[in-house]
Amino acid sequence: MKLGMLSIFVVIFILAPGSVALGAMVPIKACSEVVAYKGEAYFCGEHHQKGREVFRSNGQPEGTFLLHDIDLGPGDSSPSAFFELNGFLYFVAENTASGFSLWRSDGTPNSLTRIASLSRYAMLVVRDTERVFLQDHNKLFVTDGTPQGTRKLDAIVNQYIGGLTPVPATTYFLNEGDLFYVSFDKLYKFNIATNTNSEVFSFPFELQGCYGARLNQAMSIPGRLIIEHSSDGCNGDLSVWLSDGTSVGTRTTNPPGLRILAAFGNDALLCSREDSAYYRLSGVSLSLLRTGVDAGQLCSSTQVEFSRNGIAYFSREGPDDDLWMKDLSTRPPKKFMSFQKRMTRRYAENGNEWYMSVSSFGNADEKFFRFNGLSSEPSMSVTFDTQRLIFMYPVNNQLYMLFRDLVPGSNTGYAVREGWMFWKLPRGGSLEFFKRMDAQENAHSARRTWAEGGRMYFQLSYNGYLWHSNGTSQSTYRLSYLVPDFPLTPEQQAASKFLPAIELLLMDDD
Repeated sequence: MKLGMLSIFVVIFILAPGSVALGAMVPIKACSEVVAYKGEAYFCGEHHQKGREVFRSNGQPEGTFLLHDIDLGPGDSSPSAFFELNGFLYFVAENTASGFSLWRSDGTPNSLTRIASLSRYAMLVVRDTERVFLQDHNKLFVTDGTPQGTRKLDAIVNQYIGGLTPVPATTYFLNEGDLFYVSFDKLYKFNIATNTNSEVFSFPFELQGCYGARLNQAMSIPGRLIIEHSSDGCNGDLSVWLSDGTSVGTRTTNPPGLRILAAFGNDALLCSREDSAYYRLSGVSLSLLRTGVDAGQLCSSTQVEFSRNGIAYFSREGPDDDLWMKDLSTRPPKKFMSFQKRMTRRYAENGNEWYMSVSSFGNADEKFFRFNGLSSEPSMSVTFDTQRLIFMYPVNNQLYMLFRDLVPGSNTGYAVREGWMFWKLPRGGSLEFFKRMDAQENAHSARRTWAEGGRMYFQLSYNGYLWHSNGTSQSTYRLSYLVPDFPLTPEQQAASKFLPAIELLLMDDD
């Protein structure tokens, strides 16, 4: 019956090749991150005749449509930097009449409002509940969502080094009403109320010609900024600095040679590269948690992979790839799990549960573990044979997982089969396989995963098409843009003949 219905649908479409194709399926490609707004998906979509414009989707093909054609016709407005503020959706886009501008929408077709002019492409760098800060190559803007509340700030957000290309600021953070950022080797504080910029501190670097003095990471806890800095870009000599936002209040830690492992609320966990001692930073107080456990090897080669509930999970360079754990107590670091070879690990969490997926080069399987709370023993351990994880993502009370299928290859051991395997794991429940698709797209990797209201959106890196799923076989399909009363060229008609069949097959039960 289903095949018969499918055949009738295709025949009807083929027998209507006139100048106007009613309801023709025209595929779109997502050209930006997918953002959530009022329970639906908004994104830059690339349409073959409308260019790159703003699209909206409720997770159904008939609910996916062009929302705003800002640069009318085939031109590209290339919307980007989507964000929600005070109940509206904002984004940056360009058209011939206005150039680059900040736009506002409430999600309906006739709600588009131009807010203010910007220069070049702007990206969101930091925000709070009332303001959003946008930076292009060398300018910084702030907006509260109104024309009068959108302005360019007198901030120095790049530096010219030896006549070379300017280096823009890379890290921003708001702290107690001030905006802090690092540009090359300098820490700046911008007073938003007075629109004044001041240099707080210049980090040292030792070798001439080493323009790599750089910020590795920065975080804030009440009363303090914590900054890990590479003071010599040629040899990677690290130092941790504490700052209260003033020049005299910016100093390196004592003892020297510390690294930031993780921050948990009001506290941060640090370790020493001299002797692998562990420290707790609370406000202005740095206290020793545990004396050294080796000659600094554990800390100097540490790579933090995951942190939650006051625990940092990290690995270190060496012949094995063991996973260690350390919390903010005086207990020494503990080996969490042992591995005999270099592994790739991925993590996700959902409520009290957290998950780890492990794969190694040359093996055609994926090992999956589920943990509950602070337990170091997995509550579930599963091996997925001849499958390799593309992503895992929590949606409400479920964990969705997408795998690519592997088959033996003649020379390389295992090769990619053009097949997808969809699994889901309810929180506290059992694994459930719900979808397999063969030879639809290259499934090497996926990105732009977003979830809202039980729906999941993701994009394949190979061709950019946007996909949708809510955890059933029937709901996992590629979104298409339905174009009513839209004339197609003969080439487009020929290509679109196959799209209805693909859409119905993907929505069908396996």
